Amino acid sequence: VRKEGEDALIPCLLTDPAATDFKLRMENGSAPPPDMDISFDPKRGMLIQNLQLWFSSKYVCSARIGGVEKVSSAFSLLVTFRARFPPYVSLQSNEYVRLVGERLEIICSTSNHNFNYILTWNHSSRLKLPDPYNKPLYEDNTVKIRSTLILPSVTMSDSGNITCIGTNEAGVNSSTTRLLVVDEPYLRMSPKLSSDLTHKDLSIDVHEGQDVKLGVTIEAYPQITLKQWEGPVFLNNSQHEIQFVSNNNRYEAVLLLKRLKSKEQGRYTFYANSSMANASITFTIQVYEKPVIVHKRRNESSLICTASGYPTPRILWFQCQGIRPTCTENSTAVEAHQLFTADMVEVKTNEFGPVQVKSFIAITPSNQKMTVECVAQNLLGQDSNVFPIDQSEKLFTATLIGAISVMVFLLLLLLILMYKYKQKPKYEIRWKIIEATDGNSYTFIDPTQLPYNEKWEFPRDKLKLGKILGSGAFGKVVEATAYGLGKEDNVTRVAVKMLKASAHSDEKEALMSELKILSHLGQHKNIVNLLGACTYGGPVLVIT
Repeated sequence: VRKEGEDALIPCLLTDPAATDFKLRMENGSAPPPDMDISFDPKRGMLIQNLQLWFSSKYVCSARIGGVEKVSSAFSLLVTFRARFPPYVSLQSNEYVRLVGERLEIICSTSNHNFNYILTWNHSSRLKLPDPYNKPLYEDNTVKIRSTLILPSVTMSDSGNITCIGTNEAGVNSSTTRLLVVDEPYLRMSPKLSSDLTHKDLSIDVHEGQDVKLGVTIEAYPQITLKQWEGPVFLNNSQHEIQFVSNNNRYEAVLLLKRLKSKEQGRYTFYANSSMANASITFTIQVYEKPVIVHKRRNESSLICTASGYPTPRILWFQCQGIRPTCTENSTAVEAHQLFTADMVEVKTNEFGPVQVKSFIAITPSNQKMTVECVAQNLLGQDSNVFPIDQSEKLFTATLIGAISVMVFLLLLLLILMYKYKQKPKYEIRWKIIEATDGNSYTFIDPTQLPYNEKWEFPRDKLKLGKILGSGAFGKVVEATAYGLGKEDNVTRVAVKMLKASAHSDEKEALMSELKILSHLGQHKNIVNLLGACTYGGPVLVIT
């Protein structure tokens, strides 16, 4: 009996040197297999090298002595199978997770061409494991053994590598699994995003129409029982794809958003639950939008430009001479001058979508025509709008308006002064002369029309003024001494009524009217009697 691949020596030795035609054949007279490698050694016999399974049979040696064939007794050659590979060994899982106190059962499946192999278990940190339960099965000319290792109640010290080992004549084969014993349930998530996506942490910026792949890796024990994606659109009825792959206690969830639209930007959340834990992770997606000038406004001293887009647009201001459609193109014809990057204020920021910003600049009056251009830029492009400015006519108009305003102001001031003046009390004629005629007829005489009788004129130099007896808004009454009043040598104490030096003409006329009335009435016991007057060479003086 020999194994496949070994050599076999058949001890056929010659006893007669005269023997010829020495050979090996089968007992039934057939020739040996054509691929059999046979060599003859007179001292040892027939050597068959590299035995094959089909060489198994009964063989005899034959030779001719004196023309007669002589045959040896039969030799039985049995060639058995030689293992070329170690046994097949496989574990159901490469990792097991258990809570402290839980039962662990690991199954190792092995196979070999025969029963001539050994199956053992090994732990990386334990010297001895419980005896496994082995169940052999012969099937399809193959021996299969299903070995089950059971740990009834695991502890933290059981964590480590557990190996199932199969050994046969060809060598050793093994399969290893990792046991992780934990003291509490867990459910952990981490994002998995493609490197070609522009993102910061879980915030992703994309172009409209771009495919976006959101990935989540999960580690959980106990196993996940519920998982779900939620987003701005109803994902189950959309063209987007949802994938979920499970591998023991590790999982991967994938949401593929195809040709993302602007209305689909927003939050995308993946939820997962187990019987003892739950967790979620949220991605935010913003869609790029090219800037657009949404509003422009101008007043006398400033320009205002409002733009929207995402990322937040940057607003620049340019100025060029003349009225032109743009200041930033065809710069060979007219050189655009950048004014500055004015301060911007965010005026409208939604949680998702474009950001709206506003920029202000002050303008200086000029007599030249010019164009000011507002340009909004972001990484997707730009938009612009122009403010044509022609202030030459406005400057003249402004000057004219200013002059008219000053004139109107002065006129109003004059009217106010005149009104104030009119409101001041004045020396007015409050009475008239009434003369009775026949019956009940009366004649009204205007005092201003009465003549002044020169007989009442008294020389101004013969009147010596003294202390003030009284004063009013229009004049005063002073004590005076009149020399030669009536007779040449008379010295008479009198009262003199006079106006202030600032008196107006109507006040002078009123005093003169009073003088005429008194002279017209003459001496009377019920009124102050007129003694004289000074009307020439100075202010009017009425002497009483």
